[in-house]
Amino acid sequence: MISDFNCPSNLGQGDDTRAEFLKRHNNIRQNIAVGMLPVNLFAYFLGPAKNMYKLEWSCDLERIAKATIDKCQFKNVSTKYVYSTNKFAHSGFENVRAIEEAVYEWVQQIQMNDFGPKFQCHDKIREFCNMAYPTNTRVGCAYERCENDLLISCAYEEGKPVPFNPLLEVAAHYCVCKHYPDSNCDEDFMCTTKRNTTIEPLGPATIKTTTPTRATTTTAATPKLDVPKASCPHLKNVMTDKVRQVFLDTHNKWRSLVAKGKAEDPLSPGGYAPKASQMVKLCAECNSRSIEESASPKRATGHPSQYFRDPREAQWYDCTLEESSKQVAEKCKHQHSYGDYGENLFAGSFTGWDHDEVAEMAVDQWAGELKRFGVGDNLTYPTPDLTGHYAQVVWQHSTRVGCYINDKCFPDSPGWKTQAVCQYKPRGLRYTWEVYWKGEPCKKDSDCACYQCSCLADEGLCYDPNSMTQN
Repeated sequence: MISDFNCPSNLGQGDDTRAEFLKRHNNIRQNIAVGMLPVNLFAYFLGPAKNMYKLEWSCDLERIAKATIDKCQFKNVSTKYVYSTNKFAHSGFENVRAIEEAVYEWVQQIQMNDFGPKFQCHDKIREFCNMAYPTNTRVGCAYERCENDLLISCAYEEGKPVPFNPLLEVAAHYCVCKHYPDSNCDEDFMCTTKRNTTIEPLGPATIKTTTPTRATTTTAATPKLDVPKASCPHLKNVMTDKVRQVFLDTHNKWRSLVAKGKAEDPLSPGGYAPKASQMVKLCAECNSRSIEESASPKRATGHPSQYFRDPREAQWYDCTLEESSKQVAEKCKHQHSYGDYGENLFAGSFTGWDHDEVAEMAVDQWAGELKRFGVGDNLTYPTPDLTGHYAQVVWQHSTRVGCYINDKCFPDSPGWKTQAVCQYKPRGLRYTWEVYWKGEPCKKDSDCACYQCSCLADEGLCYDPNSMTQN
């Protein structure tokens, strides 16, 4: 049930997206309140936190957020008071999915990094600290559709410029709510209060335009491809097509980051993994001949032009691999099953999280091994022992993936309770093979060596267009 936010219609946003913004923020804050938010690749869990207040929506803060992305340009706003703001730009997702991505991008900062001394907030986790500032009670967010891009901004009632410490105080138990008078603890273990503060209205004279950090281009937009979605309608299990798509999208996010040379690697010169010239986009119903069918192992070390794909054969989010992953996840052993597929495992000491959040967290943790341990310029497998999960996520010749989440493992145990499994075909981690071919990512279709492939230049990935016309 979506609440009535009673915001002016000229803000241009519906209550459905307001509810999504608010839900995503409070989910993160609730996890901090009860001590279940992982920090720095599960080095420890943050919380329980004192005085973690549940956010309410502010139409005035929404107006401020909207002003920061006015006319498809990121701007700063000047007001009598200082409000913290987070900004995010994304391509290719509809509104609600982009909101999920924005909030997860901000919380991922702390899942991939750590605080400074005494819970110090610093520049690498600035947006997370804005979102998690305990004594904030109100938030307002806005979005602006700019051709293929979606700009998102959130404004928060309180915040401090980084660096500052501490972000929060750890409590001995849940529901320590003493910061504001007449505070209570609700059923979500979060603090609530009635406050009579007023957000300063924002008029045109208070908007201060700065050099935009991102703006839309004036060139013709690339036609949007009707990419098939991950779907297994015949499987009657707890997985939904939304969660399947999150698994698929998050894999492709990392494959794109690597392809474009934007994935951090402490062992590589310049601090980023080498670019990939032939990284293939995983999709729901792509036509592609597998590497095992198109080339012998002897030829696998050759030039990319030796690989040709037959448009009559399919590559997809693999429902059969999902069923196989389900068998592994339901055993709750956190042990590899070993078959003719690659496999990544994830375990968490939590239960009850939205499965789309678990899916994104699992893939991000696997791929995050690159930043934590590093690989360097030598991409011939075996890469360092601590990066095998990362190597499978971005293994160039793996073209199919299927995943499953089981959050019913040992519910009464203090140990791990949630198991996520992804399996891949053709399997990766083959000795003497390269994880991927180094080189500039594709900019035009002819840069892709695979048969009849299209280049998704914005993503740096190669994609077979024939799949888009198949049911």
